[in-house]
Amino acid sequence: MYEGKKVFFVLPHEIVREHIIKILSENEYEVYIINDQRKLETLVHRYPDSILYINIDGTLTESEWKTTIGKLISQNAGLQVGILSGRITDPEMVNSYILDVGISCGFIQLRQGVKDCSAHMIKVLEANEAKGRRKYLRLKCELNGQTTLNFNHYASHYKGSILDISSVGLSCVFDTSPDLTKNELLTNIQLKLGGFLLNTDAVIIGSRNDQGTIIYVLLFKFPPERVAQRSKIRSYIHNTLQKELEKRLS
Repeated sequence: MYEGKKVFFVLPHEIVREHIIKILSENEYEVYIINDQRKLETLVHRYPDSILYINIDGTLTESEWKTTIGKLISQNAGLQVGILSGRITDPEMVNSYILDVGISCGFIQLRQGVKDCSAHMIKVLEANEAKGRRKYLRLKCELNGQTTLNFNHYASHYKGSILDISSVGLSCVFDTSPDLTKNELLTNIQLKLGGFLLNTDAVIIGSRNDQGTIIYVLLFKFPPERVAQRSKIRSYIHNTLQKELEKRLS
């Protein structure tokens, strides 16, 4: 397992939407929101080795949730499920999901607060190797003019298209290939990521020739005053992946 696992939050509470998902994204987990439990079977069919965190506080009754979750687990050997609840605190009810239904990713009681809940989830995700062998979540970019970069290099101005991007770097191709060398520092690069712009410095860490096209790999070097830009990149990656998922499930 190299790419890691997708983590889906089904009908998440506001505390999860507004805080916990952002924390997990900042920790480089691939997280998604599912707003319709009727899409669960389709979702699991497409991503059988994923992790589901299901909010059981609404929509279905407790017995219906147990039946639905138990069926998903029994029919999908690679699926891992955790429970989210802001109302259930009774140990017997909690244990019934763990022992009878067979959930493997914990019963998260949201009354514990954002800090404790997110810490608990991160431990569970680490134990289940949700990142695989990767350290950073990477987004492959479509060459549609929405993910680009440009910068000045000596007396010339260069524009390029981003092929993929993570919070630590990117790979790209240029309209006109610049004369760049390994370990060279490029300053004040402007990145266009969908609807927003950001600026960074970067170091050329390598290049390769792909059927006559030179692909460059850049490692970001954010100045101290721009360190928050990494969070913007993570947010862009998360939002783009979420939109792509919604298209596939529509």
